Amino acid sequence: AEESFSRATKQVKEHYGIDIPTSTIRATTLKHAGCMAEEEKQRPKVKTLKGKGKKVIVTEMDGTMLPMVQTSAKDGDKRRGRETYWSEVRLGVACAQGCIQKHYTVCFGDTDVAGEKWAQATEKAGWGTESQIHSLVDGAPWIEKQSNIQFGSQGSYLLDFYHVCEYLGAAAKECVGKNQKQWLKEQKKRLKEGNAKDVIETLKKLAAEGNAAEKAYKYLEKRKDQLAYKDALEAELPIGSGLIESGHRHVLQKRLKLSGGWWAPRSEERRVGKECRSRWSPYH
Repeated sequence: AEESFSRATKQVKEHYGIDIPTSTIRATTLKHAGCMAEEEKQRPKVKTLKGKGKKVIVTEMDGTMLPMVQTSAKDGDKRRGRETYWSEVRLGVACAQGCIQKHYTVCFGDTDVAGEKWAQATEKAGWGTESQIHSLVDGAPWIEKQSNIQFGSQGSYLLDFYHVCEYLGAAAKECVGKNQKQWLKEQKKRLKEGNAKDVIETLKKLAAEGNAAEKAYKYLEKRKDQLAYKDALEAELPIGSGLIESGHRHVLQKRLKLSGGWWAPRSEERRVGKECRSRWSPYH
């Protein structure tokens, strides 16, 4: 954390020619982040959509782990009583199809709170009464549940193609033999052509107790209604969750996964909120 604030001090000196103590930049950053956090708490839930809205909204949500530290309340050297751990933060993003402006939201709370914030970001992106919501996720049950709760009949839920290929790749390596690449290429083609049923049947034939083909079969069989890649491609919609994955990197991890850096719960929530809000501009 101190490294980030020191970098900010140098940037102020470089661009404006003035010296500001690191402690001042730190205090100012936390103050503004705290105000943003309070503003978010007071933001109403999405209850009524205004107007027809954008035709298609692409929206994604996922969780990532961030480094945390808890120190004892005793006097003295707090480094002796500190405890480090990892905490999940849930990041959501939404943007209208063909639009470069992205709207991010972040949440340390439970999945219901995360879903509400996800809906708020989608509303900012142009969600209206006639919008189609194109959700792309990795198959986590809580994300599917929140997608259904928040977007209802307006939403479509597509399984991230990269995650599917990871399962297929593992099955090919373990169960196919010499023609692994050709087999994997054929399954990908089938999925993109709308023949997910054939892919699932192929995996079922290769499945044995505990092997990679069985895992892939169960993963796709449970989510067979989330494999409409042909429809998405024809509508020029993404089939991979690159939007949220890049968000993890440049919204959260670049600033908060620093070498040797651990965050206290309160300061991390403020900092995450600031990073997220600062990327609501149309230039990100």
